Amino acid sequence: MEQVLQIIVNAGGVLSAEGKWDVPGNLDLSSLGLTELPPMGKVGEDFYCGHNQLTSLEGAPQTVGGGFYCSHNQLTSLEGTPQEVGRSFYCHNNQLTSLKGAPQTVGASTATIITSPH
Repeated sequence: MEQVLQIIVNAGGVLSAEGKWDVPGNLDLSSLGLTELPPMGKVGEDFYCGHNQLTSLEGAPQTVGGGFYCSHNQLTSLEGTPQEVGRSFYCHNNQLTSLKGAPQTVGASTATIITSPH
């Protein structure tokens, strides 16, 4: 997790009073072999956590100003995703059995979630 915290700090991350990381721009936590996410608050632009071993999105940002990318993990549900994503949402190549917890809005429209088989 030390490597992850260093990436967050290098991206301008600040630990909030609630104990969650806020990052003003993009945050790329992809391809790090993660099995869990650090507690995130807000990401101002894009958030990447794809190509890991995540089984849960617990700790994912509550707000994402740009895109949210969680493809190529071991997710079975979307619980923990932000309810509002500024631009795009990608969750293909997971093991989803439920769309429960999916964002309510992506960009300016109601979310349409398209997944592909794992």
